[in-house]
Amino acid sequence: MKQAAIYARVSTAGQEERHTIESQLVACREYAEHQGYDVVGEFKDDGVSGAVPFDERPEGARLLEMAQEGLFDRVVIYTVDRLGRDTSEGIIAVRRLRKVKVEPDVSPRMGIAAFPKAAPASCQKVSKASTPRRAHDAPKGKCCR
Repeated sequence: MKQAAIYARVSTAGQEERHTIESQLVACREYAEHQGYDVVGEFKDDGVSGAVPFDERPEGARLLEMAQEGLFDRVVIYTVDRLGRDTSEGIIAVRRLRKVKVEPDVSPRMGIAAFPKAAPASCQKVSKASTPRRAHDAPKGKCCR
């Protein structure tokens, strides 16, 4: 049986009052049980903005510390936007998790379970495709304006 943690986050008091963090936890628990994971911990960042880097959030940092100890090898997340407000923050969070040998597992209820695996490659393709255009558009002989 795979060892897993659950991560949930809400950014506003309004979300906290509507119990959306509990809804995330319930969905993640159900998904983990369905996958046969042994949930060894839950990490809840209440009232923490997705703009705050994952490793600077109280529970995000604690999750990474425990992951380094090898206590679990995956983290179940309700939706990928719980990791970061935008795609770049989400990708950075995924990289931090993978660096400590933890695979993010997004509940498929939202239909984006493949994002953590596909996003870095997709962003790399977009970057490679746009590099010639950026080079062409850059002012010649000037670093910045």
